[in-house]
Amino acid sequence: MSEPITVHTSGAAARKESVTPHRFAVVDGDPQTDVATSTSPRGPRESITVVGIGEDGFDELGHKAQTALLRADVVIGSWRQLNHLPDTVRGERRPWPEPRIPALEGLFKSLAGLHVVVLSAGDPMFHGIGSTLTEVLGPDRITVIPAPSSVSLACARLGWPLERTPVASLTNRSLETLIPLIDSGGKFLVMGRDEFSATDIAGLLCEMGYDHHDLTVLSDLGSPDEEITAGTAAQPPRPVSTLNVIAVSPPLGGQTHRRSLLPGLGEESYEHEGQLLDADIRALTVSALRPVPGQLLWDISGGTGSVAIEWLRAVGLASGGFTRTRAHAICFCPDPDSSARIKRNATRLGVPWLEVMGAAPRALKDARYASGPNAVAPDAIYVGGGLGDELVVITAWSMLRPGGHMVINAPTEEEAAELSTYQQRYGGTLRRVGISIDDTDTEAITQWRATKPLVPTGV
Repeated sequence: MSEPITVHTSGAAARKESVTPHRFAVVDGDPQTDVATSTSPRGPRESITVVGIGEDGFDELGHKAQTALLRADVVIGSWRQLNHLPDTVRGERRPWPEPRIPALEGLFKSLAGLHVVVLSAGDPMFHGIGSTLTEVLGPDRITVIPAPSSVSLACARLGWPLERTPVASLTNRSLETLIPLIDSGGKFLVMGRDEFSATDIAGLLCEMGYDHHDLTVLSDLGSPDEEITAGTAAQPPRPVSTLNVIAVSPPLGGQTHRRSLLPGLGEESYEHEGQLLDADIRALTVSALRPVPGQLLWDISGGTGSVAIEWLRAVGLASGGFTRTRAHAICFCPDPDSSARIKRNATRLGVPWLEVMGAAPRALKDARYASGPNAVAPDAIYVGGGLGDELVVITAWSMLRPGGHMVINAPTEEEAAELSTYQQRYGGTLRRVGISIDDTDTEAITQWRATKPLVPTGV
């Protein structure tokens, strides 16, 4: 029997931050729209305006966007966007430096005091440069003037309700991130990376057994070259343009089989060597970890990575189809073969960004204090596979974010007894879980086979 332990730490003290007055506006292109101004607007000689521009170019921009371009000292964008501008836009035209994001802060520092316009395809705040600039430079320095996004135009052409259509992007994510959306059994849109994106999606669908799914490629939306082509995963539409949105929808009647995004996947979903947490216990464990979009999980169990994988899939479901801030997870595993297996499982189940590091407890410190997006205190920690090393639990507990959750599974009575000492030290709840399964034999005699008790402790 195993018992899960869940621990809830105290809330972190509020951190005081200085707030500077600022000016910020998101403008819809209507020349009558007022711009909200704070008590201390920025100086008259500096501005950074992000202008969404469609395939129809400068002439179809609103008054505010055109005015910003005509008074710009510098215009930044792709060469394709810059070439859409007429000669009346006299500012210096600069293509993006590569790599783009590391160069942003230095680039805009060199342009201090100038009127700068940044061109973005469609809506800059929807998978666009506007979101990146507000993170790097701060929203107080940015004014955004959006145009209709390619997704808005695609929904208009297809007759799909925009607010109920999940959207994924291949421009900065791998093909496997579409797997949870395919598993959900609904229709969705994909922002293509290049002209071969539809073919890549078709290959993934066929590999998953969905060769009858419909594919529609909408290319160069809003331009005179707009084109819409349809096909299936087995016979995908031909490549047309690098600027495309792909609509994926199950055939009439829906998918014959789906794989839930909720925790508790069957063992056939995983590559494993027999050391796979029971699906029912796994579902209880992930629930006790309380997955929330944007959070970080540490999975200290090795083996298959099933808890971390299903935690990430559940967070993606909660965040509306993987379109918002996704969560992160790190598995700690000392064995190279098991580490490779975890990565394969993560990829095949649509969460390829799952990270795998070395053995705890040393790797816990490496993860906590290394540089990078995951170098933060974890919001949730799962400890499974036995309690052989007390230092692992002590180290993990010391690094848990205040207010976070720690769940430990104890599959044996000896480990359950050890678990009670941690409960006395740190608090939390001990739960003993037993599950019986209908095990009918060939003579139709029903027997109930009890699983091994589990003590999950939640702190």
